Amino acid sequence: MKIVRIIMIIALVVVANETNLFSQSIFSFSGSNIITNSTYLGTLTGDSKTRNQPYITKGNASLNSSDNQYNYNVTIQRYKGWENDPGDFNIISIYSSNNLLLQLQNRDSWVNIPAELSKYTTNNYFIPVTLSSTSTALIFIGYGYENEPPHLTIVVLSGNQAQMVFNEDYFIQQITKTGTTFSMTLRNKVAEWTSEAAAKDAKDEYAGNTYKIWLANGVLNFAQHKK
Repeated sequence: MKIVRIIMIIALVVVANETNLFSQSIFSFSGSNIITNSTYLGTLTGDSKTRNQPYITKGNASLNSSDNQYNYNVTIQRYKGWENDPGDFNIISIYSSNNLLLQLQNRDSWVNIPAELSKYTTNNYFIPVTLSSTSTALIFIGYGYENEPPHLTIVVLSGNQAQMVFNEDYFIQQITKTGTTFSMTLRNKVAEWTSEAAAKDAKDEYAGNTYKIWLANGVLNFAQHKK
């Protein structure tokens, strides 16, 4: 009986390892403070030179914490003179009670939420995810150059804090967002086909490894899966 149990345990470990190469929290909380993980913080390069000012405001979006104790305003702006460049906006500014909590700049640009993902948000600029009664994540999508994956930028709001917790290059393949459940499947490559017919018949427009971000215990987690 003991031998059978050991074999079963080993089998479970093997199955788990076939699914996840690794799994880790993207960020954590220490009390009310947001603790970032440098593993997931790729560089954003801004261009705040005087020639790009004054910034052109493209829009605003407001949201409340789930407990209605905090109100946030997200201002979306474009560099002056960049109106014909790829992407939709370069600057994200987040305010609470007129206090600037965070400003991010990206010369590679973010884009408005594409039509296929618009059902997950009520604004044009980000997808909100309720993490708890006091914290919310905002998901911004970057501009993808040619076949390269775009920046996927995630900001967490908690009380009077706003922190970028994730900025890496991924395509969003699928989102599941229902009530308190959230998960997002990511890919890091676009499939390349030898003909238009092959592309039409393909079941998957993406290639490379599959990744997942999901909500558990009030934080977002990241896992890489084998193909």
